[in-house]
Amino acid sequence: MIGWLAALFLIGTIGATAALIKHSRLQKTVKQRHLKYLQAGSDNDDKTDQTQLFIEQSKLTGWRLNLRQHQLRIDSVLGRKRIVTLNIIALLAVYPSWLFSAPLSNLTQAVFILAGYLGLNVVTYNFYANRQHQQFEQDFPIAIASISRAVSAGVTVSVA
Repeated sequence: MIGWLAALFLIGTIGATAALIKHSRLQKTVKQRHLKYLQAGSDNDDKTDQTQLFIEQSKLTGWRLNLRQHQLRIDSVLGRKRIVTLNIIALLAVYPSWLFSAPLSNLTQAVFILAGYLGLNVVTYNFYANRQHQQFEQDFPIAIASISRAVSAGVTVSVA
């Protein structure tokens, strides 16, 4: 059973790494397209790229769209470095979970380890999300006051 658990863990780690690599490549492609739109004028190539970008973003439906929205939310709260650090810490927490659950049956042990891994990830995500929310609430009135002063001085809202 330990061999199966180790194999499952290894497959999950490899899958997560592959997904991170694929996501970073996609983000790089989207970023390059956006830079191209900002730098170049509109011609036929740009319209073709814009159409391809729209089709690429709109082909997600159902559970894939829901999963993508959650992924974007996690990326915005944690960022790339924190996600990697969080997964490393959670993977290191698997061993103590395995030690504490050693007297239990194999299935219960696997559930205990998975629950510990996911629980640590959820707790850390909630901590960073709450911290980001508090920071936003603290800085938002300052930003509104700055925009208000700029608009009353005659600057347009979009520039302010």
